[in-house]
Amino acid sequence: MATKKEKTICGKTEKEIRKIYFSKRVPDLLAEIQMKKGITEKELNELSTFLGKLRDEEKNTLKKITEKIGCEAIGISENIPPTVEELTTEMTEEEKVKFETWKAEVDIAIDTVKGIIREATQTAFARKMVDREKWLDWGLTIANLSRYIDADRVYKDQLYRKRLIEIIDKYGVSRKEAEERSKITKEYADYKNAVLFKDNLEEIIRICKKKGGYDY
Repeated sequence: MATKKEKTICGKTEKEIRKIYFSKRVPDLLAEIQMKKGITEKELNELSTFLGKLRDEEKNTLKKITEKIGCEAIGISENIPPTVEELTTEMTEEEKVKFETWKAEVDIAIDTVKGIIREATQTAFARKMVDREKWLDWGLTIANLSRYIDADRVYKDQLYRKRLIEIIDKYGVSRKEAEERSKITKEYADYKNAVLFKDNLEEIIRICKKKGGYDY
């Protein structure tokens, strides 16, 4: 009696595809298929359908197992991660006023620091002599205002992470993929620029202290 030939999809048997799926190597399979020539639209649809069946099978099996022995036994937490809405609360009117006041102070601090950097840069390019006390004053002023810049960086970090969670929740992507996608958002740009700005300040403070003869 002749052995029934196993069905193939995109050059792989269903048994091979099953093994690939449950070995978490589907991306490798897709990459291999893309390198091949002659794969038809029909075959791709068949592959998509078969992978969907395997996914449903996996979900059903997991559901049956967890009903019997619980989630913790197989290393899965029963806790559902909190949503962005649950993690953030609406500010009261009083908190909004305090926030706006703080934000104004941050803007003033950043403008002041940028003004010092601009003045120091222009002075350096013009090769003008700067008194030791002036360098020290610049450095100490920037160091004193750094607390506002640090707080602003933390705030922008929170906005970036909030955006990251929104992408994960909305599109169901992995954290790694969400991080890649978030790099084109305003929140990421604001946070990254805040980090770079503070990193540059550390070097500027060091230079000012050195020029001012500050022993540290």
